[in-house]
Amino acid sequence: DMAWRYADPSSPSYLHDNDDETCNRDPSATSVTLTLKESVPASWFRIAARDESNMLRFTLAIDGLYPCAFEKRYMVSTFLVEVVCYLGFLIRDLTIKGDIVASICSVYISGGRNMALKQFVNQSSTYDTLSEAANAVDGSAANDSASGSCARTNTGLRQTFTVYFDRPMMLLRALLHNS
Repeated sequence: DMAWRYADPSSPSYLHDNDDETCNRDPSATSVTLTLKESVPASWFRIAARDESNMLRFTLAIDGLYPCAFEKRYMVSTFLVEVVCYLGFLIRDLTIKGDIVASICSVYISGGRNMALKQFVNQSSTYDTLSEAANAVDGSAANDSASGSCARTNTGLRQTFTVYFDRPMMLLRALLHNS
């Protein structure tokens, strides 16, 4: 969860403490902002609140400016709503406005799912024995090529890296990390 992992200390703690029992205590609140320490990719948000009559009564603003593009909302349970956005950029602030705010408890931000994890991969060349293609999809977030946690091709023109998915899928975003 990106909210818990990257929440700025200036954000209300109940929004990112992963506890749906700690909630906003201001019954007159109509707006709240979750600020992150750094910009992150986001594909969906989950909002937990106590007042089921207001679960769909809100608007979102990304970084104070942008609406949630092609927004879709799904009631997961009586007190949980998921919002899917087709964002083509990173977010740093999520502002929620509306009647839901007075009873809001938590906000969860998904950065998406790693569809390449453990998939078959190939690269056009390998820099050294510690730089195999499989390192790129092993699930490790380590950024240390000397320890064998990264994939690396030889230098030169037209180097390629290919991921072969085990089934057809539609990707909204591809995020590559380069050290």
